[in-house]
Amino acid sequence: MIVDAFTHIYPAEYVKYIQRLDRPLPVFFQDAPHFVEAEAKLAEMDRNNIDVQVLALGTPAFDELFGPDQAGGARDAARTANDGIA
Repeated sequence: MIVDAFTHIYPAEYVKYIQRLDRPLPVFFQDAPHFVEAEAKLAEMDRNNIDVQVLALGTPAFDELFGPDQAGGARDAARTANDGIA
């Protein structure tokens, strides 16, 4: 069994959330559907003979997006990202 323990994902709704904040997103994922679309991620896994991936949210990190006085925004962003990953 091949496990990819270092892979990132940008759920579509999370991307929309961050874009509404007018914050920069990494350029590299914009032309790589496997970062956003589940079907593309699964196809990439098949091409690379990967059985399982441990998914993690990609950059920017919440501490880069929200200050100490913006806990509500960070919570909403985390919920949006987690729901998208789920």
